[in-house]
Formats: sequence, structure tokens, C-alpha cells
Amino acid sequence: MKRVSLLLLGLAVLFGLSMTAFADSTDILFTGVSGPNAGGVYTGIYYGTLNNGMANAVPNSPFICDDYPDEITEGDSWTATVSSLTNLGTTRFMPTYLNDPSLTQIQAYSEVAWLAENLLYGAGTNGTTDNDPNGISWAIWYILDNPDMTRLDPGTLSEVNNYVTAANSWLDGLPAACRANPIACGDVRNIYIYTPPTGVTSQEFLGPTPEPLSMILMGTFLSLAGLGVGKKKLMS
Repeated sequence: MKRVSLLLLGLAVLFGLSMTAFADSTDILFTGVSGPNAGGVYTGIYYGTLNNGMANAVPNSPFICDDYPDEITEGDSWTATVSSLTNLGTTRFMPTYLNDPSLTQIQAYSEVAWLAENLLYGAGTNGTTDNDPNGISWAIWYILDNPDMTRLDPGTLSEVNNYVTAANSWLDGLPAACRANPIACGDVRNIYIYTPPTGVTSQEFLGPTPEPLSMILMGTFLSLAGLGVGKKKLMS
């Protein structure tokens, strides 16, 4: 009974976390940025509270903005639909909005997810510096948004070529797997898309899995503990 109880408890925790990770929607509270700025536009990692207002809220969650046209300010909150690369039906940017019309939607988001993964985890797989928030952010926006340069501060327009050069460096470093078989592109399956409802001007974010890693480990431990007790009982 002890083995069964521990095993069921562990599986219940993991099942509950899985349901959280693939919830239909979640509330996000935008709390700030990490500081990098390119022409008056914040780049790099944004921060917010995931599951805002809930008992399982996750403060200081890192996000990447893939949404150049829309603007947010600190303290804004909204409800976002959670998507993965296996289900892009609710995401904001469809093929008709992409900078490169030859890309399918899943190819575009897979490439963007690969870039977000580099920014979140510092992979540096294109040979440039790991911490390149301006280049990566602009590369993401080039893929999905075809950004309007007129939004840049007039005094920084001379820097635009630097951003373009950095972005192109990252785009040139995209692995072929992102285009040939998007789901096989690194660990991009760990990146989720958080999309505001249609008509809401809050930004679409990319981010890691919603549940805390410690909770996943606890569920795994309980499941293995249940199996371990059972094995000891069989050997006694």
C-alpha cells in the first residue's frame, strides 16, 4: 500500500503540473525589464509574474518579447493563452505577417524559439557572445514582425545598422534543423508562447515552461520513491 500511495501521489503531482503547463490560459503581470535598450526599445529579458493572483503564482518569470508593434508598461496585466510549437493555433503572428513569407508559421516560431532559448540560457550557438540581447531581440522581430524603424528614437537612428548587423549574425547562425524539422531544433519544445486575446494590445511573450522545476523534481522523486519501496518489498 505504501508503494502504491507514493507512486500515485507522485503521478498526481506530475499530472497536475502537466495540466498547469498546458493550461488554456494564464494571467501575466509585467514587472520590469533587464535593462538592455536598442534605440529606445527595450530588448533582452522581460520579467513578470506567471499565474498572477493564483496560489501557484511564479514571480520573476523570464520572458522574451516577440511582439515589436505592441507596447506595454510596468504594472500591466493580461490574460494570455499558452501555446507550444505543437499547437500554434492561438499565436499572434500568422504567415501573412511574417517578414519572410517563405516560412511557414511553425518554422518561424521554431526559429524564434531557438533565438529565445539562446537569450534565456546563453547558448551562444552562432559563435557570437552569449549575452547579445540587442541582436537576438532584433532577429526575433525581423522574423515575426518586420519592425518599423521609425519607432526608434531619432537620436539613435545611426545605430540601426549595428542592430541589423547583430540580428543578421544570429539569423545566419540558425541551424538547418530549424527549417527542415522545426521540432527537432535544439530544446525549443521547452519554449512556450503566451498570447494576449485578439484586440488586446499587450505583448506576446516567449518563455520557459510555466511550472517551477522544484515541483517537477518533487513529483519525480515521489514516483521513484514509490517504485523503490515496491522493489524492496519484492526482494524481501
